[in-house]
Amino acid sequence: MTLDFYWRMDGELYVGPYLYGMSSQETVTYKFDEGGEGFKIYSDYFEKIWENSKENVLL
Repeated sequence: MTLDFYWRMDGELYVGPYLYGMSSQETVTYKFDEGGEGFKIYSDYFEKIWENSKENVLL
């Protein structure tokens, strides 16, 4: 099973997989700049997950 990482700082966003048995330097990382479609898709997705996790904590 793979896990994905998400990292955002200012106007740059990075996503990619953590692959079993491989270091992070051996896997692919995708960079998206603010204003692009990929940046918007991943930002919206993260915000949706973040909001859902806060709601579940309050239950």
